[in-house]
Parts: sequence; structure tokens; C-alpha cells
Amino acid sequence: MHFTVEKALEMEIFQKCRLLTGQAGLQNEVRWVNILEILDDLSHIEPGEFLITTAHGFNAQDKSMQRSMIEWFASRNLAAMAIQTGHYIKEIPSSFIRFSEEYNIPLIEIPPEVSFKSITRTLMNELIRHEQSTGEKSPQEGNSALLESQLLEMKQLWRSLLESENPEALHVELERHGIKAREPILVMELSIESPGEAHSEVSEPTGKNPVAQTEKTVARILLQRHISFLIGSYDNQLVLLVQSDQLSDPSGNNQSETWDLTFCHQLLDELKLLSPGYNILIGTSSVRNNIGELKVASQEAEKAIHAAKLGLPDDSSLVAYKKLGYTA
Repeated sequence: MHFTVEKALEMEIFQKCRLLTGQAGLQNEVRWVNILEILDDLSHIEPGEFLITTAHGFNAQDKSMQRSMIEWFASRNLAAMAIQTGHYIKEIPSSFIRFSEEYNIPLIEIPPEVSFKSITRTLMNELIRHEQSTGEKSPQEGNSALLESQLLEMKQLWRSLLESENPEALHVELERHGIKAREPILVMELSIESPGEAHSEVSEPTGKNPVAQTEKTVARILLQRHISFLIGSYDNQLVLLVQSDQLSDPSGNNQSETWDLTFCHQLLDELKLLSPGYNILIGTSSVRNNIGELKVASQEAEKAIHAAKLGLPDDSSLVAYKKLGYTA
């Protein structure tokens, strides 16, 4: 039996929320939760997603834009959309409600006093419980055995890259994972620990290897966003290489200190939402020109995660190598 929008809205966390329209779509199947603070790039919306947003950047006056957005959601078979008011928009425009009704998209208003993160965590937790109890798997997650096989292959390739004197020679193997040897790369090192105290809001991942659990979560986030990546691991840490259009600095300067961190912050925020039982730290390298600089990038990420563990700087969960004051 599918997990539907109607079942989601019956959950206690949604009691103070209001269904504005889209009753005809209440039987839409919810397959995944998509969290967007900013309504800008909607190209990665997948069928069956329950979109939750604070609607930053939403134009309450532009009806043409609103209709185009709803038409795009309908073409992508969006399951439902929930907007939190009180932060970036005071109320949801009547025109947007009307367009949502026209295309049978359930539109939910989240009041300011309801925790945005609590809704996301609770809904994701319920989705996972539903899949475990019914044996159903969301298309975004794919086959678990296949994902594990892909991750194992990535780890083997990662070791080969670090051991190779000429990483570009492995370009065929890299292309199997969508990595282009001569395009910019970013390396992140993730430290994952299970705290002693359990969270009361969600069930905790007790008895499970935190690295193994988190690497699957990371992989699913990146697959959902269509970002090419490799994953490696050792001890209680993950090593992640990413490559996408997000690593193309509009200024043409790969040494920019801030533009590449937006993605890293988004990844950390999603991991904290989807893995609330873990303490996660990220150290990130600077953006490097190509795969030939992988070893340098890995060393930078290692220094950054070490600083994060020491609480430097500013006791941040995300530390960028460039912020540490090292000279090139």
C-alpha cells in the first residue's frame, strides 16, 4: 500500500498546518521529500516528491511565474507542496492557490510556529518506516543491493586513484560514474559519530555502522540532485569527491572563497535533517582544476576536518580549507 499525501497530513506534526487546495490529489503517492529553501532551480524535481519550502525568492505578484511553476510541478508529477509562511512570504497568494487547484496539486500552509525541520524529519522517518514495513522502495533510492555494489566499486576506484601516479589514466573508470578527469573537483571529508543521547523526535539508528548508514544517505542525496560523485571511507569518516555544474565558478576563478561552499552547506543541512541521530562534521578542500590534483585536494580536506574536530574556527560543523589561513 502506497504512502499518500492524505496519510502524511493525518500525522500529528501536520495538525496545525492547513490544506489550502488540491483535495483531488490527496491520493498522490509520496516517494521522497525534497527540501528547498530557495525556489530557483526546480529542474531536479522528481515524480512523487513532497516539496517543503520557505519560498525564499518567491514573487507573490508575478502570476505568470506562478502558473509556470505549477505547470512544471504538474509535468513532473509532484505529489504535494508545503510552504512555510512568516519568513519570506506573509501569506500564500490566492493566484498560486488557484493554479494549484487547477492542476490538482495539494498545497499546504505551514504556520511560522511549526518547526520546518521537525516536519521534514518526521515525514522522512515515516517514509522510511513505511518502506521497511511494506518492502516498497522509492525510485530515488533504487535497489539497495545495486546501490551497495556501486558504492563498493567507488571505494575501489578511490583507492586506485590515490595510489596512481597518473589519476587521469583512469578516465574510463571515472566516466562510468560521470566524473570527467579534466574538469574541476571538490573533495570533502565527513566525520560521523553516534551521540550517546537519543533524539526524542525520531527513531535512532542504533546498532548500525554510522559511516555505512551515512554514505548511503549521501549517495541518495547526490543521485537525487544528479551530481556526479565518488565515495571512499576509512575508520569513522567518509571521503567524498563531487563534480557538477556547481563546480564551475561563473567568474572563472576556481580559487573563490565562498561560491563553492553553498553546496557544502546544503549537503550538511540535508544530512542533519535525514540523519538526526548522528553528529556530522565536514571538512572541504578548495576547488581543484582536475582529477590530477586529487591528492592535494584530499590533503586539504583532511586538514579542514581536523580543524573541525578541534572546534576551529568558531566551533563550526563545516570548515573550508581556505578559511584556515594556509597559503597556496
